[in-house]
Amino acid sequence: MLFLRPPGVYAPQDDTSLLSAALREEPLVPGARVLDLGTGTGALAVAAARRGARVTAVD
Repeated sequence: MLFLRPPGVYAPQDDTSLLSAALREEPLVPGARVLDLGTGTGALAVAAARRGARVTAVD
């Protein structure tokens, strides 16, 4: 997945990869609600949405 990040937006860090891997391992029921606080680029919000979650992402 490619993300274009404008200046001033927090760049994905090592913890983003770690959390993304944990999200892939977690059972996620389609339509589940996910709240991503401090979303930055929204990488984790997008990953959850791709799995069918209803996502609210706030930075």
